[in-house]
Amino acid sequence: MMQVIATDAYSYKHLAQMLDGYDCPAILVSLDYQILATNQNYRKEFGDVSIQASPRCYEVSHGYSVPCDDAGEDCGMDPVS
Repeated sequence: MMQVIATDAYSYKHLAQMLDGYDCPAILVSLDYQILATNQNYRKEFGDVSIQASPRCYEVSHGYSVPCDDAGEDCGMDPVS
């Protein structure tokens, strides 16, 4: 099951910094699919994302207007059964 792991600014900042440690595209996403931070590999693949515009991951990564699971795709945000 998905867990909330950042509830304060300190935790959020450190999670966002950790993204650049991944060698693949990675994002920090809120429970409502808003992209909160991206790593360099994500920006290379999908372009610069304006965090201030509150983009949703499914809009940027797939060009969808609804979450991926509502569009027939698997979603990494789905709770594990």
